[in-house]
Amino acid sequence: MPLGVKQGEILSTPMIQLSLSNS
Repeated sequence: MPLGVKQGEILSTPMIQLSLSNS
């Protein structure tokens, strides 16, 4: 479970950053 959570956070971080940059 910890690996899945970490992966989700890592993937979510760049996605959120890209979204903010695109905004």
